[in-house]
Amino acid sequence: NLEDSFQPFLVKTYLFIYFWLVIIFGFTAESMISPVDQPSAYPSFVSFGNKTAYFLASLLLVLGFLKRRSLLNWLITGPLFLVIVYGYLFVNQQVAVVAFIFLVWSSQTVSFRSLVRIDLFARIIVTISLFVVNNLQLLPVSPIIQLGVYSRFSFGFHHPNALGMYLMMISLEMFYLYARKSVKPIVLLILSGILIFVLTRSRGSLISVMSFVVLVTVFNTFKSISFRKLLYSFCILVPLICFLGSLTISIFLPSSSKVFQTLNEWMSGRPELLKLVYDYYAQKSFFGGDIAELANAFYSWSINVRYLYVDNQYMYSVMIFGWFGAVLEVLYSTYCGIRAKIFGDSYLLFWLTAIALFGLVETKLVTLDMALPFMCLGSLTEGVTKDKKVLSAEQGHLQAKANRSEEHTSE
Repeated sequence: NLEDSFQPFLVKTYLFIYFWLVIIFGFTAESMISPVDQPSAYPSFVSFGNKTAYFLASLLLVLGFLKRRSLLNWLITGPLFLVIVYGYLFVNQQVAVVAFIFLVWSSQTVSFRSLVRIDLFARIIVTISLFVVNNLQLLPVSPIIQLGVYSRFSFGFHHPNALGMYLMMISLEMFYLYARKSVKPIVLLILSGILIFVLTRSRGSLISVMSFVVLVTVFNTFKSISFRKLLYSFCILVPLICFLGSLTISIFLPSSSKVFQTLNEWMSGRPELLKLVYDYYAQKSFFGGDIAELANAFYSWSINVRYLYVDNQYMYSVMIFGWFGAVLEVLYSTYCGIRAKIFGDSYLLFWLTAIALFGLVETKLVTLDMALPFMCLGSLTEGVTKDKKVLSAEQGHLQAKANRSEEHTSE
């Protein structure tokens, strides 16, 4: 009884802290306070934002300990947690990985839909605020990047891809929370994906939104149980397919092969650059190690006229987080997909699939502002229960109306 009375306060506290974590991290890590490939004009703000976000993630971890768990849960997560903390605090100083794990593990405290609502609200605030700040020129104005005849806009974010990522997450979150089985939400999502691409030219955001649209459309069109089971199985395997495909192309496929050359041409030379970075800069160790020469680490470095960057989450994880981190990331993504399938949350499963495909061209999955789809260890039945209650109420109303009609007829 004491735990039941304490639970609402625990949930509200968790959501309040998570809201400010997203706000603070978004303002400092994704804005011109922390520009890409150049020193920050506000290093103290960057330091404050990161430290505060990590502190808030630690508070969420503490709240996670207040949630009652089974002995099996402790036996599985306890040793794994200790290995992660040891590897990414003392061996390879990747504090972001540890903070990401804090968010994921503590998410058992609250229902997933509640988290999505709070995240959507915070993300909208960050996006609108950065747009206003950019127009008022309170910070250095976001760059407009020319891509041939096209312009890529940032609107207060430090890069068009960051804006595209936030707009993508807002679109998917709104669909997850409010869409019903009709054509209109899908059309709106398609238009959203097109608008995001027109503004930012972010291929990762476009791939995520459109792949989500395809999966939802196929799911709603084909109602065969066997087909849906096959679709579920495919979605669960997508993170593993993306991981193995990235390894094959970037490591095992010879550069001289016709297949590699064709893929390299299709992907604008990215496989060749991934292979170069892996061969000459990666430590290839169990826990990985930082690569200062990557533009992702805010270190401007060039080879002739080309910059080093790794636009692939799976290869980035192998090189920066090591084989342990890369494999763990794929296994956990697969576990989240299996859990979504077990609880019948098809939209979450499709969302996880879209994010896995996003990782093929971006390296933002293991960050605090992209952790949400993986923070799904809490209740996944809130929306289902609510829908059942609404349906029962409607059925009761119709039944009462029918009974009154029968009584009137008999009279």
